[in-house]
Amino acid sequence: MRYKYTLQYNRANILNDTTNIVYDEDFKHRNTNGSRVFIRERKLSFQLLIIFIAKLLRNSIQRELNDFFAKITNEDFSIQQVTKGAFSTARSKLKHTAFIE
Repeated sequence: MRYKYTLQYNRANILNDTTNIVYDEDFKHRNTNGSRVFIRERKLSFQLLIIFIAKLLRNSIQRELNDFFAKITNEDFSIQQVTKGAFSTARSKLKHTAFIE
């Protein structure tokens, strides 16, 4: 029983720490290509891009994008909000060091 509590506590800490890191502006500036990327409010923000890439993909990119945005917007159906081209463009602005750090 104690192990289960410790595991849940560790998961909560990991999620909290990850959230703090992803939303940190210094982390964002260190791990993007250029100073003028991800400054506008887009549907696929820097934070959502990191979370989406970190999530294991099982289907096509477009299907995963549709499912991902359906979950975060609490909609019952998955409508195309972000195209795979937009995802590819946003991914090209991201440094690989974001996942090493």
